[in-house]
Amino acid sequence: RPDTAGYWRLTQPSVRLVLNSSFPVNAGVGPTWAGRGLTAEFQGGGVYQRAWLYVQIAPVAFWAQNAAFALAPNGRPGADSVSDARYPSAIDAPQRFGTTPYGRIDPGNSTLELRFFRAAFGVSTAAQSWGPASDYPLVLSGASGGFTHAFASTRAPLQLGPLALGGKLIVGNVAHSTHAPATGGRWASGIVLTVAPRPLRGLELGLARFVHGQSDGGLPPLRAVSRLLSTGLSRAGETNARNENQLASVFFRWAPPRTGFEVYGEYYREDYSFDLRRFEQYPDDLGAYTLGVQHAWSASAAALRVFRLEVLNAEPSSSNRGERGDRFGSFAATSNPIYLHGGVTQGHTNRGLMLGSPEAYGGAAARVTRDDYSARGRTSWSVERALRLDWLPSTALTDAPVRPDVIWTIRGEAMRFAGARATKLLVLR
Repeated sequence: RPDTAGYWRLTQPSVRLVLNSSFPVNAGVGPTWAGRGLTAEFQGGGVYQRAWLYVQIAPVAFWAQNAAFALAPNGRPGADSVSDARYPSAIDAPQRFGTTPYGRIDPGNSTLELRFFRAAFGVSTAAQSWGPASDYPLVLSGASGGFTHAFASTRAPLQLGPLALGGKLIVGNVAHSTHAPATGGRWASGIVLTVAPRPLRGLELGLARFVHGQSDGGLPPLRAVSRLLSTGLSRAGETNARNENQLASVFFRWAPPRTGFEVYGEYYREDYSFDLRRFEQYPDDLGAYTLGVQHAWSASAAALRVFRLEVLNAEPSSSNRGERGDRFGSFAATSNPIYLHGGVTQGHTNRGLMLGSPEAYGGAAARVTRDDYSARGRTSWSVERALRLDWLPSTALTDAPVRPDVIWTIRGEAMRFAGARATKLLVLR
């Protein structure tokens, strides 16, 4: 319909049921947290559009049975026993959200947007997933759902000679859960840029940067945007690094036209290297990477089949990083994981869930997936091996033993369209 006419419509409502047999496993975009047992999610809403105005209201409501399971010990009594097993006083990443059924209503992917030619400006609570990875994005994955932010972005690539450019800038506030080690506010800002060179069709290169720091919970300060433009790569930036967490990545995606084939990768770094020599010596220091490949072909005249393989490695570097120890205060270590930061005691999280991929918090993972698409919906099967708790603090935070944890997951998903508006998704693990 023409934009000038103005119209509204209901979005397709969806119902999702997740059954985790023995351990909380979350897949896809949040904010739903699927604990052990049954989790139910409902999403609905509507869209209004007229001329340059676009409004989407898409709240999400979920309820998790949150059944008991064996927690990794963290040495904390009572309600704090559900906190993170490794650094319970330094990151808002609870193993379990309390000991009773858990649920809430979230604004979901709601957006107020003003559209001008190839640009868009607005405010949103929509989840963000940056980079080419499907399963393990490193800077922003959408695993925690969204947070309130203002944004400016391109709506379509900008053609500058042989290059097609795209990008998005956001600034807002992230939230904490009721199990957070600190209740202060945090501002957050991020930028992602992509470039596609015309001579190499199907190739896309990009970079992303995300910074967050302590705030009083009000509007983000001006430095929330200005910090994105500074390097923070020298010792002179250490004072800023103590109160702010800086993350960045570079990535690529290559999908040659008419081949059904795609390969991609992302390289991630957190905070800073002391100098170029340090970066050359230890490229894996506070780093991580994701590599993936997928291939699609026609299984029949009315069906499509996709095979995907994605690998993540975010295990802490084995290099000696003792000179960084004073930056982390009382929990100095020679092998700290990414997403953890001494001056930002809630870590790289939002409402207790990782802003990046949960598997990247000091671990590694690999997932093989087969997706079958048809007019009826989608069926997916996947096998995943995830390694967590693959390191110990050099300064013991608890007398309780903490051992590496390997998790094998077999996941089946079935999505079926019901009528013109309802979608049902059943996930079994």
